[in-house]
This record gives sequence, structure tokens and C-alpha cells, in this order.
Amino acid sequence: MRNTLRRDKAGQALAEMVLAVPLLFLMAAGAFQFIQVFLARAQLEHACGVVMRQWAAGARRDSTAEEGIWAALGPDRVRFDRSTLRLTASSRPLDAPAIPGETKDGLPDSDSWVKGGIGAGTRWEVRVRCRPVPLFSRFLRDGIPFTVRCAVIPGKPLPGVGR
Repeated sequence: MRNTLRRDKAGQALAEMVLAVPLLFLMAAGAFQFIQVFLARAQLEHACGVVMRQWAAGARRDSTAEEGIWAALGPDRVRFDRSTLRLTASSRPLDAPAIPGETKDGLPDSDSWVKGGIGAGTRWEVRVRCRPVPLFSRFLRDGIPFTVRCAVIPGKPLPGVGR
């Protein structure tokens, strides 16, 4: 009787292990895949920031900003679909009154966007699709859409600088 109880407990532990290990593996793989998507988003935001700073300084123009973003992504380009990269700019000042068609987040809708010139208050919207990570590729066949919004904010001179 004593040996039978031991075998039953060992069998129960084995059955629980068979059920638990694949679930733990899927959770760990899902967390790893989520981290990859998060890092791709962070890299896109960094690349946009680099190019927008260059643009605000006058070192880059609208026509080369998309190429600049693509180049600034560096080795992370493999995570993105180049054909979906879209950059739109609006020269509407940041403190301008609301316009018809403005979305709830304060940015104009896509019909209101125009190519803007260099200046404080220029707003940017960058859209691109991230290629799905392997675990989610079955559910997200078209990729994960990312939208990054940036603005050139007017700066005030620092006290004692430029006198």
C-alpha cells in the first residue's frame, strides 16, 4: 500500500509538470516577443527624434526625412516594412486655435496635413508597420501599426547666452 501511494503522487506530479511546463514556456516566449515589439517602438521613436532634431536645425529637408528615419533605424530596419513608412508634417503653430477636422488629441486629421517649412510649431506624424514577431505572426499578418507624433517646440534663450 505504501508503494502505491508513492507512485500515485509521483504520477500526479508528472502530470502537473506536463501541463505546467508548456504554459510557462509560452508565457516566457510571449514576454520575450513583447519586449522585442517594445524595443522596436523605442528605436522608431529615437530615430524620429534624431531626424526631427536635424530637420529643426536646418540640416535636413522634408524630402529626405523619410530616408533619414529609415537610415537612423540602423540594424532594427529588419523589424519594419519600408513600404509603409509615411511622414506628414503640419506647419500649424502649436498655439493656433482648433481647426475643422482636428482629432481629439489636438492633431489635425490626415486631410488637413500639409508639407511644412522649418519653424517652431511644426508637427510631424510618422506611420510605419512593424513586422510581426514570430509568436504573433499568425494573428497580426499585416504587422503592428506604429504612429509617432513629434513637434518642434519654440525655445526660449537661456539667460546670459547669446548676448
